[in-house]
Amino acid sequence: DWSVEAVALSLLQCSSPRLVHAVFHGAARGADALVDRAARRLGLPVRAVPAQWSRYGRSAGPRRNQLMLQQALALATARSTAAHAVGVLVLLFPGGAGTASLRRLASGSAGAVPVELAFVSNTPATAALSTAGSSAPGTSSLRPWQGLRELATQGSSQRSEKP
Repeated sequence: DWSVEAVALSLLQCSSPRLVHAVFHGAARGADALVDRAARRLGLPVRAVPAQWSRYGRSAGPRRNQLMLQQALALATARSTAAHAVGVLVLLFPGGAGTASLRRLASGSAGAVPVELAFVSNTPATAALSTAGSSAPGTSSLRPWQGLRELATQGSSQRSEKP
């Protein structure tokens, strides 16, 4: 029950005020397709990482998640300098086994690149975001149906960096 606008707002609120180097997604139907459309509407660079089901069978999803995380970490490492570290934000929408797999992988990826997890939930009355991770734990609330244009304008003015 998510709209492209709600997903775009979630992307903005989760990443703001950071500079977004890339939005990775699994190239699947549903949430991945919405994330792709929302990120493109916001003018964010998008990297689709489809699962190779015919090659790997049932293990294709977890392999794809591992590859997405590796690519995000590599991009963050490449964009980091001695004076400025770039981190990775993993945005988790409600989902099933694939979301749980990505959450486990991201939670266990301790290293030189800080990884932050953000959990987004959507109910008819309110939407909530909570973050937890090595870099910046905290909580904020989202109202995806309110103020998308305002937030888009504010979010683009001052950003630090996270892919």
